[in-house]
Amino acid sequence: MKSRSRPLRLTLVFAMIAAYAISATTASAHSPGANVNGVVTAKTATTLTVLAANGSSSAVTVTAATIYRLPHRLTGTFADVLVGSRIKVEGTRTGTVLTAAVLKIKWDRVNGVVTALTPLTVMAKNGTSRIIGVTGATVYRGAGHVSAVLGDIRIGSRIKAEGTLNGVDFTARYITTHR
Repeated sequence: MKSRSRPLRLTLVFAMIAAYAISATTASAHSPGANVNGVVTAKTATTLTVLAANGSSSAVTVTAATIYRLPHRLTGTFADVLVGSRIKVEGTRTGTVLTAAVLKIKWDRVNGVVTALTPLTVMAKNGTSRIIGVTGATVYRGAGHVSAVLGDIRIGSRIKAEGTLNGVDFTARYITTHR
């Protein structure tokens, strides 16, 4: 009995190794679950170039099926992805191109005390001053996440602004005010 089971076990082991080798070869050509984290360095109508922290650059293609996620569970679009945006992309890699299934946009933050209202300006703890640009798409929240408006912000208020830093320009997408 023992002599018959050994050849069967060896056959099963070789079959499993062969199956793994075939799946590994297939995965390298078309790899689900691939991802990239980094900063967008270039953008066209359907393609992004993303520079990772390790210095490698990746091409990312977006499709009509790509889902865009913003912080605070806000819905995003391809227009929210700017050169300079920090992103995380999850998708499928074919060759050297990653096709985005989910693209998460990470926002920059500016915290401080409001020193001026027009333009909205804050002073950070380190003493630096920053002008905060706002748009019609900026969402405002008060303490306890209650809805707020730009007019609720006062000089001396503490705010946390989240949005996109492009060079020296900061555009807020989400502002939380604490009085």
